[in-house]
Amino acid sequence: MPDTTTTTEAPIDTLANAVMGALYSFVGKAAGDLDSDDDGSDEPFISWCQPGIPFEAGDFDFAKHMLVGQGATDEERALDAGNQMTQAAGFSRFVDFVPSVDGVVGGNVQGGVLRPGRAALSEIYKRILDASQVAQLPEPEGLNEKIAALQAQAKPLEEAYQARQSTYETAKMEYVLARMQASYSATARLEFQAKGPVLKSKVNQARQAWEIDGNKTTYENLLAEVASLRSKRSPALWRAEALAKYDDLPEGQNATFGEARITMPYPGSFASNTTGWMDFSFKVGDLATSETTKTSKWSASGGFGWGSLKLGASGSGSEDSKVAVSNTKNFAIRMQVAQVSLLRSNWFDSWFLRSDFWRFNPSSIEGQNADVVSDGAMPPKGLLIAYPIAALFVRNVEITLDELKDESSELTKTLKGEASGGWGFGVINAGGKYERGSTVKTHTAHVENGVLKIEGLSLIGFVHELMGEPSPSPKDGLTWVDGSS
Repeated sequence: MPDTTTTTEAPIDTLANAVMGALYSFVGKAAGDLDSDDDGSDEPFISWCQPGIPFEAGDFDFAKHMLVGQGATDEERALDAGNQMTQAAGFSRFVDFVPSVDGVVGGNVQGGVLRPGRAALSEIYKRILDASQVAQLPEPEGLNEKIAALQAQAKPLEEAYQARQSTYETAKMEYVLARMQASYSATARLEFQAKGPVLKSKVNQARQAWEIDGNKTTYENLLAEVASLRSKRSPALWRAEALAKYDDLPEGQNATFGEARITMPYPGSFASNTTGWMDFSFKVGDLATSETTKTSKWSASGGFGWGSLKLGASGSGSEDSKVAVSNTKNFAIRMQVAQVSLLRSNWFDSWFLRSDFWRFNPSSIEGQNADVVSDGAMPPKGLLIAYPIAALFVRNVEITLDELKDESSELTKTLKGEASGGWGFGVINAGGKYERGSTVKTHTAHVENGVLKIEGLSLIGFVHELMGEPSPSPKDGLTWVDGSS
């Protein structure tokens, strides 16, 4: 029987909440158990950009070329290297933040709007290191040499491991998305019955290739041994090395963006590649099913103001500036989604923060104020309750809506009016601008025959790592570096 549910109509705000819920569920399922009906053992803590922030593929040349200048002559290569450094510094400063806790409610992790605190992640991390006091413990003989030897064994395996991991994650996301969409419509269920086994077989094959060609077990065992040995190191030397790495001259010293600790997106060529991107779709006919799933909490928590928003010239919008949409028949949205890792291991050591051999020095401001990195509660409180570990990007966005066929509608006029900013739908930015440093990025959007097509990349949110357990949480009976106990 053909699926005729696409003619269903629903309020635009309800659709926006449902789309956001589906996106959240997709990210959660992609991180969870392949065969689980749940969204994963741990719901991801995501902060969403409202609306998405425009980027271009060329903005990530610094990651694609790893800060190595490109060109035919020395002058061209030097100029390109300088441009890449500006890109790297700008992106690193942009992702250097600690999220607010508005996405953590009670005992549940929900998706909040991105509201970075005033202090940068790098600044808070440095403040914690400076105020920390470590336990006086002897360093086992030859420990550093053992760690260096293991790291030397792991290094040649890293590239193949990461490449096969990326292939596996892509195959897994394709299977998860098809499975999730099969829960929304009869047509998708029939399609999944036919192609589901093939998709799962691709996942299993990718997992096997990751194990054999990517040396998965060997590489991970080496990393586990390194982590185990690091936990036995002298806390005083550990802290000293962490401070030395942070205090080194920043690679991102730049005239435009100032001092920046470099954070690299991985894979670096994600913006120009076809691999790693997953096709995501949602239509109005999926709404009835989605409301019976875990994503229903999004429909119930519309306090973040997802919906039809008018964007100003700077790409910002507010709940007070809405665009009326009265005809949502045949609504559908399709786009490509990528989850890109954020690597900052050259200056940020989360293992130290989780170590149980340090505390805030009682004589420091933090010690006197009884500050904590995180209290481990839900919602958590502290100086650094979480940090971004991945960025979520979308591209090739298409929105179908009967309202777009009406040239006299407010929505169509907004989208076609060059001076009127743009339109925000959930995390989707259609036509708005965004200023970063001295540059202005603009999404180009086209409306034709009831279909809105948005060009370019858009950063829609961040996946965060919650500190989880209380930090600092030192063992009892320790002797500290100043001789106190």
